[in-house]
Amino acid sequence: MSISVTLRVLDATIPPLPVSGEKDARMVSSATLQHLLLVLSTYSDHDGTGAWPSIERLARQLGCTRRTVQRALSALVVGGYIEPDGVSIYGTHRWTILLDKLRRCPPVTKGMTPGHKGDDPRTHKTSFTRQRTARVQAQAHSEEPFDIRKLLGWEGQP
Repeated sequence: MSISVTLRVLDATIPPLPVSGEKDARMVSSATLQHLLLVLSTYSDHDGTGAWPSIERLARQLGCTRRTVQRALSALVVGGYIEPDGVSIYGTHRWTILLDKLRRCPPVTKGMTPGHKGDDPRTHKTSFTRQRTARVQAQAHSEEPFDIRKLLGWEGQP
């Protein structure tokens, strides 16, 4: 599982997509596509490759039918969000999430938007939780290896 890929999927805006490239093709909702891509991201490596859950497993985790998963996978392929990457040793399809297609949201910076719950608008100080969220988002969008101690501000502690 890759937290950086999962955060990129959470930040992405995916529109409803057709099942095939045809003009009058059936559309798949953006919520279904986003949820499927989120579940796939939990199976992928840090670069978006190597996701190979079965259709049955995806259907069970999404709470829908196998056919809905097949339609959504087809729509994500047509939309350019994923591509097939062969077959796993267990006979399931391997998928690659195309990270370049996912729109990157800029990370939240300290003091950028005072007035949120936990912020002090008089001093423009940002709450500890908001600062940690900003560090998590910045780490997710960086190419450095993931280090939980650095992320939580525990760098010098054993």
